[in-house]
Amino acid sequence: VPTIRSWRSPKVEVRDGSVAGLGVFAREPVAAGEIVAVKAGHIVHRDEVVRLTAEIGDQSLQIHDDLYLS
Repeated sequence: VPTIRSWRSPKVEVRDGSVAGLGVFAREPVAAGEIVAVKAGHIVHRDEVVRLTAEIGDQSLQIHDDLYLS
């Protein structure tokens, strides 16, 4: 079974933003349509996110009404 990993372009960085916590910011020009990040994980229901957050912190990304990528 292959390992699934997240990836982030060297053209971007993650840092604290002034609006809502962490954000992704360009370090150099990024072309329209260029992929700058791929997030790997498992799709889980909101109820599971609550449990996971207690264990690993808030690392989930909401992708639908009750579904998250964790």
